[in-house]
Formats: sequence, structure tokens, C-alpha cells
Amino acid sequence: ACVRACVRACVRVCTRVGDWMVANRKNKENLQITGWDLYNYPRELDRQKVSKEWDLSAANGPDYKICSSYPQLLYFPHSCEDMIIAGSAKFRSKGRLPCLVWVHRNKNFMLRCAQPLIGASGKVRNCTLAM
Repeated sequence: ACVRACVRACVRVCTRVGDWMVANRKNKENLQITGWDLYNYPRELDRQKVSKEWDLSAANGPDYKICSSYPQLLYFPHSCEDMIIAGSAKFRSKGRLPCLVWVHRNKNFMLRCAQPLIGASGKVRNCTLAM
């Protein structure tokens, strides 16, 4: 109950559209930029100093053939071949296979992906295990 009261004290309900962060921009021209242009995935992971254990892959390609909600370029473990990457994507919801999204300075990392599609039999594809 105490936590709930603290959260409620911090919440402010916006009643005017002008109070919303997205509507309160000084430079309205920036609103015309697409989301992929705002975030440069390779440049961001270079800034985070990705180790040599990860490779930048163009497996998703310009046509987003593996996953339409992922960028064209993705980081995968160095040992993963394109065949393993594509096979792992087929065994996940909407092709959302594990890929690198964040690296801490202590070299811990975060991956994003969808749950594997195991099914009733409990079988797992070899590509998913290799990934």
C-alpha cells in the first residue's frame, strides 16, 4: 500500500496535448524523421565498445527478410553463421531471434528476442540450441 501511494504521488495526468513530450517539441521538423533514422544501431554499439566476440551481420538485409521489426544490421555472437541465424529465426515468434542490444562497460550484455516456439512435443531445433 505504501509503494502504491508513492507511485500515485509521482504520477501526473496530462490533460492537454501540449503537455505531452512528443507534442512539446521546439523543432517540429524532427517529427518527420523515421524511427530508423533516429537511432543508428552500429554507431550506438560502437560507442558501447562491443567486443570482438560479436559480429555485425546484414542477415536481416535491406528487405527485412528475417524480422520486420528488427533493423537491417544486427549483432550476433562471432560463432553464429547466417544459416544458424536464419534457422533460429524460423523457430521464434515473428522471427525475433536473439540479437545484441546493449553492452555494459563490464562486458555484461542484453539480448532481445521472442520466446522459442517449442510446441506441445517440447522439441527444440538445433539452430536454436546453437544460437
